[in-house]
Amino acid sequence: MKEIIPALSVALLVAACATNPRMDFDDLNTFRIDCARKYEQIALLESQMPTPNERMVAALTRNVVSEFWAHVAGKPSEQTRIINREYDAVIRVSIHQLRSQCPDARDTRQQ
Repeated sequence: MKEIIPALSVALLVAACATNPRMDFDDLNTFRIDCARKYEQIALLESQMPTPNERMVAALTRNVVSEFWAHVAGKPSEQTRIINREYDAVIRVSIHQLRSQCPDARDTRQQ
């Protein structure tokens, strides 16, 4: 048991360091679509999608104190939003809007 705790600590540290810088949920939720930068924005949004490692770290780092302050603020904590896949939903909607509302320069035909 004594060997497992340090190994788990190192694994969590490595997983936490390997995560991408995450946009705030409210910023993602109010993300403005720019059709002129369609592919750049799709790449940015796809890079913001939480990985399984980030979900594991969020689940392991979520604690009573962070949940209490999130409750006081009246909104879920960032860890809860990652675990509940709220980030995924907002990102998927924005990507869908980019793909469906912005014409693809390669598909437009001059008539």
